[in-house]
Amino acid sequence: MLMIIDDMVGPGNLSCQAQPGVQNIFVMREPIGKSGFSISDRKMEVETDKLLRSFGIEINSSLPVLSLSIAERQLIEIIKAIRLDPKILILDEPTSSLSDEEVKILFSIIGHLKEKGCAIIYITHKMSEVFTICDEVTVFRDGKYIGTEKVENVDQASLVKMMIGRDLQHAFPEMVNSIQEDDALRVENLTNNPFYHDISFHVKKGEIYGLYGLVGSGRTEIMKGLFGVLPKKEGRIVIHGKEINVNTPTKAINSGMAFVTENRKEEGLILTSSIEENISMVCIDHVIQHGFINRRKESELAKKHVKGFRIKTPSTDQMVNNLSGGNQQKVVLAKWFEHNPDIFILDEPTRGIDVGAKFEIYQVIQELVKTGVAVILISSELPEIMNLCHRVGLVRNNSIIHDIQTDKITEDQILMKLTE
Repeated sequence: MLMIIDDMVGPGNLSCQAQPGVQNIFVMREPIGKSGFSISDRKMEVETDKLLRSFGIEINSSLPVLSLSIAERQLIEIIKAIRLDPKILILDEPTSSLSDEEVKILFSIIGHLKEKGCAIIYITHKMSEVFTICDEVTVFRDGKYIGTEKVENVDQASLVKMMIGRDLQHAFPEMVNSIQEDDALRVENLTNNPFYHDISFHVKKGEIYGLYGLVGSGRTEIMKGLFGVLPKKEGRIVIHGKEINVNTPTKAINSGMAFVTENRKEEGLILTSSIEENISMVCIDHVIQHGFINRRKESELAKKHVKGFRIKTPSTDQMVNNLSGGNQQKVVLAKWFEHNPDIFILDEPTRGIDVGAKFEIYQVIQELVKTGVAVILISSELPEIMNLCHRVGLVRNNSIIHDIQTDKITEDQILMKLTE
């Protein structure tokens, strides 16, 4: 049996989003009860609990999939694959939404499957994963086969060169010191239990403020509260010295905010629409003429951003679903760039993209802060936080527990503070 697990678990992956996780694990292969006519819910629950416990996975599989985080959905999909005992398993960016501990669980599962003779095709942009679990590595670039090597015969530098066609001297651009005196954003005691509680922080113009915490800590929920998706019940949001009641995303956008969400496929893009339609989505007024969309203006707008972001596409009327993950992410950024925001929230902006595209996005972030834009960066990759952000808020249990300058703390100290 062949099983495929996609990079971001959405409607096309888990079959019954409104149904509990346990039913997704057993979909189309439900056990029959003693009567021989009805499905045995008890058998499904017992076997699911056994599988989850055997790999140290803590998920309430009785909850509807829609209520689970992306990471939990991904683990449900992985458990479904294990239960089917596949002979060939294709994993497409399976760790894109997993914490370090959950990655360890996945690697343990992969080792278990290899021992049983399962052949695994592992698609990833994270080179550390290639060197940890793979025997051979094949590189594709721009849809073309570049080469195959035994992992023991390559190092990181040679692999990067195969991936992007050139040497990459540094993984991160030099940090820009562009912080101004004035606050672009000040948040005071923002609360909406159980999503976030007593959130206070500030971001100055030209500053990159990071949010870091373990998966499920509440980082995304805090930003959804700030952006009006999960409106605050208590607290204040002050933008450029003026208190704003941000109770809807529209109010947030009109107040100068932009939000690149962590799940571009479900929340950031309309996959079945063109690049042109996606880029003009937020600023539709830029292409309206006499009450109708001016397709020529829309096309010109898209061509400007395709060139500026170096989006690889045969044309601007290409359907976004046909683009690579990195190019899809660039379309999301372009959409918000046209809005010309003062405060840019980036939730996992480099998830599931290659090292070349990552570096380009890092450069975009640096160019933003040079113009005085305040950036809030959420990332599960601690090196991103340490090398891009001026300060970092550490998130645990839906609250910011520490606010620290990144040049005054180490990665190990951050992890210790989050687990103490």
